[in-house]
Amino acid sequence: MARNKRPTLAAIENVERKAQKFSGAITGSMVIALVDENKEPVRVVQLVGRDVFDVKKPPQISIPMIFGDYLYPAFFKAARGGRGSAKTQSIIRIILARMQATCTYVGCFREIQKSINESIKQTIETVINDLGLRDQFYITQKEISHPGTGSKMVFAGVKHNVTNVKGMDWIDIAFCEEAENISSASWEVILPTLRKDNAELMICYNPKNILDATHIMCDQYAAQPFNEDGSRASIVKLINYKDNPFFTKTSYDQMMRMKKEDPELYEHIWLGMPNADSEYAVIKPSWIEAAVDAHIKLGFEPTGVRRIGQDVADTGKDTSALCACHGSIVWDLMEWKGKDVIYTAKRAYNYCIDNKIDELVFDSIGVGAGVKAKLNELSDMSYESNGSIAPFKISGFNAGGAVQNPEYMYTESKKNKDMFSNVKAQAWWMVRDRFYKTWRAVVHGDEFEDDEVISLCKDLPMIDKLKAELSRPQEDTDQNGRTKVESKKDMIKRGIPSPNLADALIMCYAPTGSDMQGLFIPGSMR
Repeated sequence: MARNKRPTLAAIENVERKAQKFSGAITGSMVIALVDENKEPVRVVQLVGRDVFDVKKPPQISIPMIFGDYLYPAFFKAARGGRGSAKTQSIIRIILARMQATCTYVGCFREIQKSINESIKQTIETVINDLGLRDQFYITQKEISHPGTGSKMVFAGVKHNVTNVKGMDWIDIAFCEEAENISSASWEVILPTLRKDNAELMICYNPKNILDATHIMCDQYAAQPFNEDGSRASIVKLINYKDNPFFTKTSYDQMMRMKKEDPELYEHIWLGMPNADSEYAVIKPSWIEAAVDAHIKLGFEPTGVRRIGQDVADTGKDTSALCACHGSIVWDLMEWKGKDVIYTAKRAYNYCIDNKIDELVFDSIGVGAGVKAKLNELSDMSYESNGSIAPFKISGFNAGGAVQNPEYMYTESKKNKDMFSNVKAQAWWMVRDRFYKTWRAVVHGDEFEDDEVISLCKDLPMIDKLKAELSRPQEDTDQNGRTKVESKKDMIKRGIPSPNLADALIMCYAPTGSDMQGLFIPGSMR
């Protein structure tokens, strides 16, 4: 494991002499104190070029000790955490120190920036003024520069400015604040732009969901913190208010008030825990969490129909998924990709036989039509070989189809047909109601019948991914004001992958009446 070297004072003086630029001035950053929880300096350092030196000089600024590693070279530097952690302020100070120390080109990126007013430029200007560095930096309407070193900082949105960002291969540092909003498509633009030797990506973010493109990327880099030569490749840390010795009493009081009033929001806002994207989430994370092993918490057993739901994908990047339930208990999950519909159909068919499943519900539109044909073929083959059809019902689920039981009063004032745009929305809301009632039962002690709630076995494969996917889709409405679920296309626009596991679970509990489009009984084609 590589260790950070601490040069002697003689060495730093030699580097400073070599780094002299104009008017006899010495190129070097402001002196930085890394302070502990009592605001006492643990180390005092200065940047000269790209090097970090311990110095015996009065510190000009202070940053929390936890940010010390971010001073050293690494391609990927991420600070994840909640409000009051000093993430943004500390990273800005480190970048300004780099701009003071050596010629450094910085690109500050956001997903969307329609004007300079939507950038982080004003925040950086405030930091410069607060540190008394206004005479060192030249600030124009669109840029911030350091004449002494030739450093320059520019600002851009990625989503609507792809060509311009791709052309910024001259930058040394890409800085992304509020990086949780950056989509996978935008990361595919930013990362290849960092082509210079010793280029760095520095990000601050508070994850909304474990499936955020940014959060996934951070996990990937965190898994490989060192390069093959032992040099540092990534620095990824969870940093919260407890790591910030400058955390104010006012902020503390606000935090404790939120903790009391909305614990779920407190964990996301102040502790940096993944949460739903917004209050518009169809199924809230707290409801999902309450459902984990709810059958144990509430004392009921698996009874009734054994059913699987299958979300079908083609051989592309998307995955096929299968979810199995026994009554109100979800007990199995699996997914796969890169397989054709024949493989998918066989896998589902054999799973049903092996696990004594009563009904298979599959996505019958698109590539699902091929699954339907193969399932019928398998059932026919079974009949021809042993004189019996498959001992389970097979139902096709057409998400865009008409609602089931259209005249039924979903609320006191609305029938199903007036409430839901399509059967997909109806199915999601049926599951939503189960999760809500489960939360009410587990958290508040309300009583419901076993078939009104839902339980996720805690040892489910990929349970964390399932929980994340269930909380991603948002509520939407059609032109007639009826409820629908956010489309996969709209989710992709937000940088969110298709919720295949969640869709498979929804199909486990979807209405499958005789008028359901795509419904068929094995052997019926003979």
